[in-house]
Amino acid sequence: PRAKQGPVALDEVVRLLARLVRPTLSGRAELRLSLDTPVVGRGISTVAAEQCLLNLAVNARDALGNEGGIITLS
Repeated sequence: PRAKQGPVALDEVVRLLARLVRPTLSGRAELRLSLDTPVVGRGISTVAAEQCLLNLAVNARDALGNEGGIITLS
C-alpha cells in the first residue's frame, strides 16, 4: 500500500528523525537542528520525508569524511 500523501509537519518529522540520525553519524559529525518556524510539506508522505532527510544526513556525514563537522537541519 502507498503511504498517504498530504500536509506533513516537516519540523516535527525532523525532530523525530534526529533521534534516529544521531547514532548513524558515528561520532564523526554533530547534528544541530534549527527549527524556529513550523514548515508544512504538501503532496509528500511522512515516510518519503523521513527517507529524504535520512539520506541527506548520511550523505552529509560521508561528505565530511574523517574530519567530521556539523550538520545543521533547518
